[in-house]
Amino acid sequence: MSRVLPQVGAWFKNVVEDQTFEVVAFDEDEEQIGIQFETGEIEELDLDTWHEMAITEIAAPEDWDGAFEDTEMDDKERRSAKRFAMEEEEGWEGETVDELGLGDEDEF
Repeated sequence: MSRVLPQVGAWFKNVVEDQTFEVVAFDEDEEQIGIQFETGEIEELDLDTWHEMAITEIAAPEDWDGAFEDTEMDDKERRSAKRFAMEEEEGWEGETVDELGLGDEDEF
């Protein structure tokens, strides 16, 4: 059983499954944890499952650069993703920036 709390960016090893992974997301309110294995596979688990795992924190693998070569988002991509997330929120009834006709998003 794990007493270690998930921390985004931290690496862990499941000693029972002999799997190494990085915590890529942690939503404390929803008690959901996103992890990415060295193979690039992503999995989501709840906090109860996390605490049942036999894990230990480890250093990031030396040759790790992510499963995908370029996962960095530039500012425009980040703004677009943020806007999309806002539009998809439950209860969103406003207009999008595009619908308002406010011009190019780079002007903000």
